Amino acid sequence: MTTGNTTLASALQRAFAEAGDPSVTEVADSGVGVSRQRISDWRAGRHVPSRFGDLEPVITYLQISAARRDEVSASTSDRVTAWPKDRWREVWREAVGAPEEPEPPTPGTAEAEASMPAHVDRRPIALAVVALLVVLVAALAVAAYLLSAATM
Repeated sequence: MTTGNTTLASALQRAFAEAGDPSVTEVADSGVGVSRQRISDWRAGRHVPSRFGDLEPVITYLQISAARRDEVSASTSDRVTAWPKDRWREVWREAVGAPEEPEPPTPGTAEAEASMPAHVDRRPIALAVVALLVVLVAALAVAAYLLSAATM
């Protein structure tokens, strides 16, 4: 078990405690999209989630549960359930040993424009739109003909 893994596991254990010690089954059954076994493994430090997106709903559930509790035993700064998602992401990244993810380029910058393809062929889309319009107009014409024939 690595130090990062231990840090993530201890943060999860603290989050469970701050949330009122919900059972792993209760968290898994809440709709977080993660199995009971996986949550148990993460909490015990046996495994680390490969994607932060898998861990995030569990953290959110624990944060909401902790916020519902009326107990104010520790200041907000000491509570892991008060950590922002970025702090949780850092702890997870340390546990998996993942490099920091680069920020996506800001639209309008030279870097963003360099990552855009120089030319996009829009003809297939235009043809599909025109074909759809032709079919709709034809259907409308048939409906109008049938309606006029029915009223005569």
